[in-house]
Amino acid sequence: MTTTPHTMASPLPLGMFLSSAGLVQPDQVKYALDLQRATGEKLGEVLVRQAAIDPKDIAAAVEVQQQVRQHLANGKTTHILPECLSMGELLVARGDVSRAVLNKALQSKPKGTPLGEVLVKMGAVKPETLSHVLPLQKRLLSAVLCAGLGFAFAAQTPRAATGSSSRLLITATVAKSMQVTIKSHPGGFTVTEQDMARGYVDVALASQFDIKTNSAEGVALEFHGAHKGGVIQQVHITGGASGFQMPASGGVMLLQGGWRPTVTRSFKLRYRLHLGPNAEPGTHDWPYAMTVTAL
Repeated sequence: MTTTPHTMASPLPLGMFLSSAGLVQPDQVKYALDLQRATGEKLGEVLVRQAAIDPKDIAAAVEVQQQVRQHLANGKTTHILPECLSMGELLVARGDVSRAVLNKALQSKPKGTPLGEVLVKMGAVKPETLSHVLPLQKRLLSAVLCAGLGFAFAAQTPRAATGSSSRLLITATVAKSMQVTIKSHPGGFTVTEQDMARGYVDVALASQFDIKTNSAEGVALEFHGAHKGGVIQQVHITGGASGFQMPASGGVMLLQGGWRPTVTRSFKLRYRLHLGPNAEPGTHDWPYAMTVTAL
């Protein structure tokens, strides 16, 4: 088997790259581009200001995009993916760990031990950070492949020793599919004086939905948070395999284990919002959009 590099005149612009990775919605990119033309800001700055994406995630995406471009400019074959897509490099690009800490972890990592496990034991990152970066890594890899910058193989038929017959090795990748049916989802939440006194509010309406997917690894629920000016400090979610806690800006909750392609699974997520310093009694719009992605 020989490899044939696939070249592309110009890799995806940042907005298309982010949209292809599922990190922002196409309409968010369009709106941000309109604002960019009016303000002269960088696209990433506009998206962060609009609370459309975590600033750490866009830093990682920009790093991947730039290194892929450099990768191609150097004439390298595209089936050798840039190192920037590794877990360690993404953590550095996001600012979760320093280069020195990453090097130390790599030097001390026992053979066969996941890098993330070593970093957690070192106290360099929290488990919830890894649960966010893992699906981010897969999203960015998917965006690179969708851009035509991934693997391109031209198959040859190896002849038998007699030269009288040949065989062709064929491999296929089954595209991941998913069906999501939303039954209910919060439209807002109300903060009372009693909630203020105890420091949190339990949201009355739960998120109820059904998921059917052919991915045996499960799905990732990504919560995109609109910053509420200190109204919310953090969010505790129950209803998955275990409790999940995320900052006010949002996070990624993994639902893994027990997935079968012919079975529809039902979920009911409840939210406890821990109030921030600027919280006041009253009714607030629901600040989170949820994106479901097959792993």
